[in-house]
Amino acid sequence: MNRRISGVHSFPEDLGFVDSASAHAGRTIMFKELSLLLKVTPHNSSFDDICKRVYSDNILQKSSVSGRKKSFYHLKLSYGLDIQVPVFRALRFLWDFDAGERRMLALQCALARDTILRASAPSILSLQKGEEARKEPLMDLIEKEYHQRYSPKTVKSISENLLSSWTQSGHLERKVRKVRTKATAGPASLTYGLFLGYLCGVRGNLLFHTFWADVLDATDTEIREYVDESMRKGWLIYKDAGGIVEVSFSSDFANGFG
Repeated sequence: MNRRISGVHSFPEDLGFVDSASAHAGRTIMFKELSLLLKVTPHNSSFDDICKRVYSDNILQKSSVSGRKKSFYHLKLSYGLDIQVPVFRALRFLWDFDAGERRMLALQCALARDTILRASAPSILSLQKGEEARKEPLMDLIEKEYHQRYSPKTVKSISENLLSSWTQSGHLERKVRKVRTKATAGPASLTYGLFLGYLCGVRGNLLFHTFWADVLDATDTEIREYVDESMRKGWLIYKDAGGIVEVSFSSDFANGFG
């Protein structure tokens, strides 16, 4: 499986993707808050149910109503929180299979919905293990991609939020100097990554070329193991006939969150 990085050119909003917004102007991927939310809400909770639990029951454990509203707003930006939408529905289905993969799943979902996070991916993923991740290149990137949209103070804040998000996902280590490390992936995040690419119209071996697959930090051997495990779990159908790869998703996977 040749997994060079390849772009995705279509982000269908009706399926849960966003191509015009970013939560990083104010927050990070908020892994702690997402984990709290998914821990106490059933799999079939509607968007309105989740909203009610955040506001009325304070499941995010915020000290004020305004804090609850702000946190919910940013979580909605990054994840959608609506099981009627495939991007979030698949995340919700896969979340409980392996706690070790949750950080990766959260990042993959946020990458589907956050333009600035997507723009930062090549900078982080290109770092060698142990190499320092610095905010200055991210600041330069933001200023180039979003010329005069943000103040210098906001640009700095966004770059710091990005470094925090990539640390929460496991791609950076929490040290005085944030450095690149190997993130944790597995069959659930492999399946989710392929599924996100599939929703964007990518097919066949190209599904292993998207940044949703590349963020897995996995070798070809590990990817092959994840594919095999996903097939055993009944999520994925993978066929390779003479180098022609066909990837689809089983009825068990589809029915699990359909």
